[in-house]
Amino acid sequence: MGEKLKVGVIGVGGIGRIHISSYQQTGEVEIVAISDASLNKVKQVQKEFGISRGYKDPEEMLEKEKLDAVSICTPNFLHASQSILSLEKGCHVLLEKPMATNTTEAREIVKKVKESGKILMMGMTWRFISHYSYLKRLAQQGEFGEIYYAHGKWLRRRGVPGLGGWFTTKKMSGGGPLVDIGVHALDCMLWIMDFPRPERVSGFAFQKFGFRAGDGGWPPPATRDEQDTKNRVFDVLM
Repeated sequence: MGEKLKVGVIGVGGIGRIHISSYQQTGEVEIVAISDASLNKVKQVQKEFGISRGYKDPEEMLEKEKLDAVSICTPNFLHASQSILSLEKGCHVLLEKPMATNTTEAREIVKKVKESGKILMMGMTWRFISHYSYLKRLAQQGEFGEIYYAHGKWLRRRGVPGLGGWFTTKKMSGGGPLVDIGVHALDCMLWIMDFPRPERVSGFAFQKFGFRAGDGGWPPPATRDEQDTKNRVFDVLM
């Protein structure tokens, strides 16, 4: 086995800890450092996963540490700035979905990827689920003929994730469940169909649940701290 890939993780809430655990299970990655706006979370994760160095500011981490790649697991409104910064510092990037909160930010990320020559991969995990990869293979083999229609849905029955925090605050999340989990269904369908160019896009949204729905259990309670729900805002559309 060659030298381990040196990785930093930005954002160590629920999904960030999954990234760390998964990296460590490969045996091919060294988690060099982590950063998070909450130093409380940083200290918890350092202790839990045996990571020696932690930072509050991701820019400081990128300046001080020699990293091959970073995972970005922060709230959506930070994705563009942190991806661009990481690419500028010479790191490959694994970016949690959604890519950004709007198309302007997404295009800026793509531009920086091309300029830097580095790899940026989106965390579109459905592509790696066995039954979806099987469908993709069948489609490539022509088993479905010409695919001209697809229907996908995802029903969540356990309340609203991150209720009252950045998940339900539009200026930080960019939107509701379409932005959060709908991107998985959209990406998977388009991927299986080999990304046909849409001719028209339409949709509808509404706001019916709010705090009546209750907390959805994500992020896991053990990974949260007070700042995660301090806003008590629900202004996204469902």
